[in-house]
Amino acid sequence: MRFLSCMIESLNTILLTSSELFQLRTQLKELKTKESCDLFKVLYHSWTHSPVALIALCLLTQNYEHVCDLLRLFGDVEITLEFLTEIDKLVQLIESPIFTYLRLELLDVSHNPRYIPAEN
Repeated sequence: MRFLSCMIESLNTILLTSSELFQLRTQLKELKTKESCDLFKVLYHSWTHSPVALIALCLLTQNYEHVCDLLRLFGDVEITLEFLTEIDKLVQLIESPIFTYLRLELLDVSHNPRYIPAEN
Protein backbone atom coordinates (compact mmCIF):
# COMPACT_ATOMS: atom_id res chain seq x y z
CA MET A 1 0.00 0.00 0.00
CA ARG A 2 2.86 2.41 0.76
CA PHE A 3 4.27 1.85 -2.74
CA LEU A 4 0.87 2.56 -4.32
CA SER A 5 0.48 5.73 -2.29
CA CYS A 6 3.96 6.98 -3.29
CA MET A 7 3.34 6.13 -6.93
CA ILE A 8 0.00 7.96 -7.02
CA GLU A 9 1.51 10.99 -5.26
CA SER A 10 4.26 11.11 -7.90
CA LEU A 11 1.80 10.70 -10.77
CA ASN A 12 -0.41 13.40 -9.28
CA THR A 13 2.51 15.83 -9.10
CA ILE A 14 3.40 15.07 -12.71
CA LEU A 15 -0.23 15.52 -13.80
CA LEU A 16 -0.53 18.87 -12.06
CA THR A 17 2.86 20.36 -12.91
CA SER A 18 4.07 19.02 -16.24
CA SER A 19 3.65 21.43 -19.12
CA GLU A 20 3.33 18.45 -21.47
CA LEU A 21 0.10 17.47 -19.74
CA PHE A 22 -1.61 20.85 -20.15
CA GLN A 23 -4.08 19.45 -22.69
CA LEU A 24 -4.91 16.51 -20.43
CA ARG A 25 -5.54 18.87 -17.49
CA THR A 26 -7.81 20.96 -19.71
CA GLN A 27 -9.71 17.86 -20.77
CA LEU A 28 -10.16 16.85 -17.14
CA LYS A 29 -11.29 20.34 -16.12
CA GLU A 30 -14.07 20.34 -18.68
CA LEU A 31 -15.27 16.69 -18.58
CA LYS A 32 -17.30 17.33 -21.73
CA THR A 33 -16.68 14.06 -23.57
CA LYS A 34 -17.25 10.44 -22.69
CA GLU A 35 -13.50 9.87 -23.00
CA SER A 36 -12.68 12.59 -20.49
CA CYS A 37 -15.29 11.22 -18.05
CA ASP A 38 -13.89 7.70 -18.47
CA LEU A 39 -10.39 9.03 -17.86
CA PHE A 40 -11.57 10.75 -14.69
CA LYS A 41 -13.17 7.51 -13.45
CA VAL A 42 -9.96 5.55 -14.02
CA LEU A 43 -7.81 8.20 -12.37
CA TYR A 44 -10.26 8.54 -9.48
CA HIS A 45 -10.12 4.81 -8.78
CA SER A 46 -6.31 4.87 -8.79
CA TRP A 47 -6.00 8.14 -6.89
CA THR A 48 -7.98 6.72 -3.94
CA HIS A 49 -4.67 5.28 -2.70
CA SER A 50 -3.58 8.80 -1.74
CA PRO A 51 -6.11 11.05 0.03
CA VAL A 52 -4.29 14.28 -0.85
CA ALA A 53 -3.90 13.30 -4.52
CA LEU A 54 -7.60 12.45 -4.64
CA ILE A 55 -8.49 15.90 -3.31
CA ALA A 56 -6.20 17.49 -5.91
CA LEU A 57 -7.83 15.49 -8.71
CA CYS A 58 -11.30 16.53 -7.58
CA LEU A 59 -10.21 20.16 -7.33
CA LEU A 60 -8.75 19.93 -10.85
CA THR A 61 -12.03 18.54 -12.20
CA GLN A 62 -14.03 21.17 -10.31
CA ASN A 63 -15.94 18.65 -8.17
CA TYR A 64 -15.99 21.01 -5.21
CA GLU A 65 -18.92 19.50 -3.33
CA HIS A 66 -17.28 16.09 -3.51
CA VAL A 67 -14.06 17.63 -2.16
CA CYS A 68 -16.04 18.87 0.85
CA ASP A 69 -17.46 15.38 1.38
CA LEU A 70 -14.00 13.82 1.10
CA LEU A 71 -12.53 16.28 3.58
CA ARG A 72 -15.18 15.31 6.10
CA LEU A 73 -14.32 11.63 5.61
CA PHE A 74 -10.59 12.29 5.88
CA GLY A 75 -11.11 13.54 9.42
CA ASP A 76 -10.61 9.90 10.43
CA VAL A 77 -7.29 9.51 8.56
CA GLU A 78 -4.23 9.07 10.74
CA ILE A 79 -2.18 12.27 10.70
CA THR A 80 1.42 11.37 9.95
CA LEU A 81 4.40 13.42 8.90
CA GLU A 82 4.03 12.08 5.35
CA PHE A 83 0.35 13.10 5.28
CA LEU A 84 1.20 16.61 6.48
CA THR A 85 3.96 16.85 3.87
CA GLU A 86 1.51 15.92 1.12
CA ILE A 87 -1.00 18.49 2.36
CA ASP A 88 1.75 21.11 2.31
CA LYS A 89 2.52 20.20 -1.32
CA LEU A 90 -1.17 20.51 -2.17
CA VAL A 91 -1.36 23.96 -0.59
CA GLN A 92 1.69 25.03 -2.60
CA LEU A 93 0.05 23.72 -5.78
CA ILE A 94 -3.19 25.57 -4.99
CA GLU A 95 -1.12 28.74 -4.70
CA SER A 96 0.54 28.06 -8.07
CA PRO A 97 -0.67 29.26 -11.51
CA ILE A 98 -2.16 25.82 -12.24
CA PHE A 99 -4.98 26.49 -9.80
CA THR A 100 -5.55 30.18 -10.53
CA TYR A 101 -9.01 29.35 -11.88
CA LEU A 102 -9.78 27.51 -8.64
CA ARG A 103 -8.86 30.45 -6.43
CA LEU A 104 -11.01 32.75 -8.56
CA GLU A 105 -13.98 30.37 -8.50
CA LEU A 106 -13.77 29.98 -4.73
CA LEU A 107 -14.03 33.76 -4.41
CA ASP A 108 -17.24 33.74 -6.49
CA VAL A 109 -20.14 33.49 -4.05
CA SER A 110 -22.43 31.90 -6.67
CA HIS A 111 -20.17 28.80 -6.68
CA ASN A 112 -20.59 28.32 -2.94
CA PRO A 113 -23.94 26.60 -2.28
CA ARG A 114 -23.49 26.86 1.48
CA TYR A 115 -23.17 30.64 1.41
CA ILE A 116 -26.05 32.43 3.09
CA PRO A 117 -26.08 36.17 2.43
CA ALA A 118 -26.37 38.41 5.45
CA GLU A 119 -29.67 40.19 5.81
CA ASN A 120 -29.59 43.99 5.75
